[in-house]
Amino acid sequence: MTSSAQWIGVISVLAALAAGCNKSTDDSTTAETPAPADTTHVTFMMFAPDDGIATTHSGDKPLPLYPPGIGALSDAKINQGFILLTKLRDENGEVIGFTSEQEVVSSESDLTTGQLKTQSSWTLTIPGRGTIFLYENEDQSEFLAKAGIPALTQGKEWNEKWTFVTTVGPDASARGVIVGGTGEFEGIMGTFREVTHLSRFTSKGELFGTIELELAYVKPGGAAAAVAQ
Repeated sequence: MTSSAQWIGVISVLAALAAGCNKSTDDSTTAETPAPADTTHVTFMMFAPDDGIATTHSGDKPLPLYPPGIGALSDAKINQGFILLTKLRDENGEVIGFTSEQEVVSSESDLTTGQLKTQSSWTLTIPGRGTIFLYENEDQSEFLAKAGIPALTQGKEWNEKWTFVTTVGPDASARGVIVGGTGEFEGIMGTFREVTHLSRFTSKGELFGTIELELAYVKPGGAAAAVAQ
C-alpha cells in the first residue's frame, strides 16, 4: 500500500457514513468566546497524504482501513464514527507531535439533499509540552458538491487548488472551541477553525493537500501563552 493510502478519503468516509446515518447527538454551545487583545494566534498543520498514520471506520465503507488489521468501529452504536491519526506540524512544517481526530456524522446530514455535517473532536499532543483538546461542528456540504460526489460517483478527479473552511461552530463566531489543555496549555481558552488547502481528490477518495488548525487563545489571568517556539 502506498503512503497515500494512509490518508484515504477523510471526507469520502464521512460521505459514506452519512448515507447510513439515522441519528446522532448534537450537543453544542452557542455562547461566543471573546478575543482579548493578548490573544495568541498559532497554526498547526498536517500534510496529506504523507502525515497519515491510521484510519478506521465501521469497516463496510468503500475504502480500506489502515493499517490492515486495525480494529473497525462496527458495533451498532459507533458505526457512524471515523477516527484519524496523523503527525502534527508547526507553522514552519516541522513535525512536533501527533494528533487524533474523532468524527461523528450528524443527524442533520442527508446526501439526498447534499448535506454532510459532523461533530469533531481533536487531541493535539506535543511531547514535552502538553496536550490541547478541541471541539467543532463541521459542514462539509460544499466540498461534497464540488469535489466529493463528482470524484466518487462520476470518476471526475479534482485537480485544482481550493482553500475552504469546514468549521461552523459551536461558538457563535462560527469557530470551534478550545476545550482545555495540559502542561503548558493548562487552562487554555479560545476558539479555532479547520482550514483545508486542497490540491487533489481522487475517485478512490484520496485527499492531497494541507489541513490547518488555526487557534486563537488566552490562558487564565489574560496572559497569552507562547505556543510557537
